[in-house]
Amino acid sequence: GDSDGQLGVDTDPQTNAGYVIIKKPLDFETAAIHDIVFQAENPEPLVYGVNYNTSSSATFKLIVTDVNEAPVFSQRIYQAKVREDVAVGTKVGNVTARDPENLDISYSLRDDRRGWLKIDPVTGQISTRAPVDREAESMYVVHVVATEIGGSHLSSIASFHLTLSDVNDNPPRLAKDDAGLFLCHPLQTTGSVIFEATDDDQQSFLGPQFTFSLDSEFLQSNWEVSKINGTHARLATKHTNFEERVYNVPIRIKDGGRPPLERVVSLPVTFCKCVDGSCFLPAGHHSGMPTVGMAVGILLTTFLVIGIILAVVFIRIKKNGGKDNVESAQASEA
Repeated sequence: GDSDGQLGVDTDPQTNAGYVIIKKPLDFETAAIHDIVFQAENPEPLVYGVNYNTSSSATFKLIVTDVNEAPVFSQRIYQAKVREDVAVGTKVGNVTARDPENLDISYSLRDDRRGWLKIDPVTGQISTRAPVDREAESMYVVHVVATEIGGSHLSSIASFHLTLSDVNDNPPRLAKDDAGLFLCHPLQTTGSVIFEATDDDQQSFLGPQFTFSLDSEFLQSNWEVSKINGTHARLATKHTNFEERVYNVPIRIKDGGRPPLERVVSLPVTFCKCVDGSCFLPAGHHSGMPTVGMAVGILLTTFLVIGIILAVVFIRIKKNGGKDNVESAQASEA
């Protein structure tokens, strides 16, 4: 009556009393009654040389009472994988749970931070309800809640992991702010600067493979671009006749995706006087900062206001002093 080994017996060595113990969890829905036959034996014969039955048996009936239990998912973790350009409303997975008491179940999502997914409360089918983006989150994890309808409304939770495969949907860009690229003016010979490109898409094991070119043929009389490797290129001058200013050179960068994407970026190159190999730019006037003339004017105005205040105070003191002298003289004559 205990084929699953859910029950066991322990014997008290002092009293020889037997105790039934539960070795594995019991389940009312699987077996509500357990009929177990136990056998008791003497470890030593009562009388040596006499053969007789030294054991006895008894039947033990264990009745399991029903307890309302939460729904049970078929898996603790569900996994799915889709392209990041999947259409809104596409099915991406399905979860299933059963209730031990055979109650109906309602499904819902928890921790859907980006609002990318939705679930059918009856079938457990999970679909996209908004565009997904691998660059924002390559593996999106939400929790699925199965709640019994009726009863105690107990619920259980499973995880749903959605892996997004990459699609080439990000055009190249400059890897960093290249405002610090400069050439010393005046040029003695042709010069060059090195810049780097990147994009946010997943790269192959070979790494990014960008191509570089000038955006216009009219620029070819002044500049030329040459590729150094998959991410870096060199912009060089073709002559030395440049003004002392900033040149914004439009560069076309194309990636190696399928289909490839490209972008025209503006690469600023500053021609400036150099001091010890560094670009020297005189400090310019910053908006909101007073000039020297403004500072002097403010200072003189402050002194003038203070002088006027002191003069008014002095005149009043002098008038009050004269009035007091007249009143004193009148009092003496009286």
